[in-house]
Amino acid sequence: KIIKENNLEFDSDFICGEDYKFNIDYFDKIKNAKFINEFLYVYVANPNSITHDIRNFDFFNIVKIIDYNKEMYLRNGYPLANLYYRNIMALRDGIASNIIAQKKYKKVREYINKCIEYPSIQEIVNRKYKIQKEEKIIYFFIKHKMKRIIYFYLIFRNKIKSILKKIKS
Repeated sequence: KIIKENNLEFDSDFICGEDYKFNIDYFDKIKNAKFINEFLYVYVANPNSITHDIRNFDFFNIVKIIDYNKEMYLRNGYPLANLYYRNIMALRDGIASNIIAQKKYKKVREYINKCIEYPSIQEIVNRKYKIQKEEKIIYFFIKHKMKRIIYFYLIFRNKIKSILKKIKS
């Protein structure tokens, strides 16, 4: 009933997080909710799905849903710290996937520059809030616009993750 009355549907403008946006829109329309300790939402992880395509980890695709979510947070008086964390992690993952896809420092450097100049990122680095260990590292590099360090840090991080995957398998 809520879905039909409010014309809620998956938004094709969102490459990443369209299901998350749908849930945000839905929760924004309900008057109350009840927690049930059961698995009712099934997410199937398909290694061949569009979700696993490296191009979908572009910062500008990911940050779109975060910025949308921010509007709802502000409207309802929720603390923004979690969104700040998600922005920084989206930036980290977007740059890391761009490094893998581009393999050319000049293009990646331009991408890093666009990412760190993004308004949400600039808002974050100019605020004080409690941050986690890995976030502190990337946060410091972003705040001081250390593009080359960001690049090499993420290359190193990608290599470590790759080594750990091989060790686990």
